Amino acid sequence: MPMPAKRLKELDILRALGIFLIVFYHLPEDLALPLSQDPAVRAALGYVGLFGMALFFFLSGFSIDLNNRGLITQTDVSRFFYKRMKRIYPLYWVSLIISFLAILVIIPALHVSLLPTLQASLLGQNGLSQSDVMICLLGAQVLLYPRFINMPNRWFIGTILICYLLYPPIAYFSKNDVRRVILVSAILFLCLVAAYIVFNVVGDVHLYIYFCVFTAGIIANRANLFYNGAITNRLVASCALIVTFLIFAQAALNYPRDGAPLDVGLGPGLNNLAGSGVYLVYLTTISLLFVVVAFYVAKARSPRLGSRAGAFFFFAAVASYSVFLFSQQFVVGLQFALQRVLPFGELEIAAIVVFVGLPVLFAISYYEQRAEPKAVNKILEFIRPTVLREHLRHTLLRRER
Repeated sequence: MPMPAKRLKELDILRALGIFLIVFYHLPEDLALPLSQDPAVRAALGYVGLFGMALFFFLSGFSIDLNNRGLITQTDVSRFFYKRMKRIYPLYWVSLIISFLAILVIIPALHVSLLPTLQASLLGQNGLSQSDVMICLLGAQVLLYPRFINMPNRWFIGTILICYLLYPPIAYFSKNDVRRVILVSAILFLCLVAAYIVFNVVGDVHLYIYFCVFTAGIIANRANLFYNGAITNRLVASCALIVTFLIFAQAALNYPRDGAPLDVGLGPGLNNLAGSGVYLVYLTTISLLFVVVAFYVAKARSPRLGSRAGAFFFFAAVASYSVFLFSQQFVVGLQFALQRVLPFGELEIAAIVVFVGLPVLFAISYYEQRAEPKAVNKILEFIRPTVLREHLRHTLLRRER
């Protein structure tokens, strides 16, 4: 499992950390463990999931800007979207189809049920209509929520697609100037808010948190923040202390919290909007502070990694997208299967899933991600109109002979 020499090891470390945090966030509920319903555990896991997703969106902005800063012509933009769509959609469609089949066909046939929250995360609160299915297949669930779809199923995909959609105007109008990046991103953010208020779309709160984190990744790359000495040990220590203080303060005060109104004296609607705004600012702030700490530590430790440790993080980083899409399905499916063939208790089954099943999932995902680009390219090459017409012509000629 050789690691390319020019890869930035710190990015592999952070991607690996991100997927570990996300898998850990989902595990208690996927395994239906009783502790997953404890309010304190749920609150702690909420931060685990928040930090894992923050790493992914920050790294997406950082890496995309690192590799695509010169988006100037229409051809550049078309190539950018082509590469992104080819990367995201094929495996995403497979994941969606498996979820639909499992919940609509396999689970009812086995006469078992999922936790309501787990089923909602995989399918939606009230199931999916035909229009919902089409919206999900297009990855437009966040773009069209809540007006056209009742729940943004797999909101990560819908959110990252909007971030990719907004990156070309950021890259083009910023002219390689950090201040312009901030200005253009702020304008686009306000456009999203306006679209929500006027048209009742782009209403998922995740979009607003992680678009800010995505933009922060672009800014960090443009300003070279982690490589020009601007981020110091003292600053990182301060960020870590602030994150810890804010989390404990929020737990003690139970504020800010999602949906809690803030009395601004302008009526219930604006009070709720102000409370939600404060909560989003809080989540975005601690996410960015955590990313600063994690990036700095990963960068400081990466030169000291041995070949095995470097290969381990490279392995997990490459597998991360596939693991993200399939981990819940894999964990739930494996647990169901083991419960029916092994005379073990709940904890023993959970241990097998975690310590045997998850390494297998990472291994499968790694090799799938390594093989997927060639397979997708071959399929796209085959279905090109000229190639497809030529194939059909040869087929008809053989049949006539």
